[in-house]
Amino acid sequence: MPIFANLCGTQAENAIKTSKNRWILPAPLLLVIAGFNGACTTTPTVNCQVTDWQVQGERDAVRGRSFLLDDYMSQCANTQNTPDQEAYAAGYEAGLLVYCTTRRGLLVGKAGLQYANTCPPETAPLFLSAHRLGNEIRRLEMRLRQLKLEQSTIESQLSALSSGHPDRQKTNQRLFQNRNDQSRLAPRLTQLKIEERRILATYPTY
Repeated sequence: MPIFANLCGTQAENAIKTSKNRWILPAPLLLVIAGFNGACTTTPTVNCQVTDWQVQGERDAVRGRSFLLDDYMSQCANTQNTPDQEAYAAGYEAGLLVYCTTRRGLLVGKAGLQYANTCPPETAPLFLSAHRLGNEIRRLEMRLRQLKLEQSTIESQLSALSSGHPDRQKTNQRLFQNRNDQSRLAPRLTQLKIEERRILATYPTY
């Protein structure tokens, strides 16, 4: 599955920041980045003495992490408090019911977050389809924003050139190509956004 951009750690934090040349993430995507940033980090460190293993399993699944029981077993190997395997597995299974949904796949993909191949066969196809849709929307939105910035720069360069300047024709060609690219991509994005709205309306709960 192609991943056009994956946000992890400080990358996810930086994506939330805004400026005149950057974009603002909608509230649902802010929640996705905040909640799933752990999906692309190393295994979290746990307190083997006090961890509720069912809660930990559910937390890992909801955040898109893989099944990390072996990692926790290694962390706790030198303690007298080994992970409760059944409790962790039960919690993880419950968390997948929350994570492996069409709506969640869309939001995770649109946030540019990785998929760790965690969903079971019965839910993975719908999740992945929505994840690809979200990724494609994100890619097109970023590309169109880049083209608009480039258009502004080219227009400024063009206005600074005299009518007989040797670079004027080349700059005009760049502007034409830029506008042509925008005209080509914008309808595709509109189609994808229609499908996005349909999914969000069909699956209204987060």
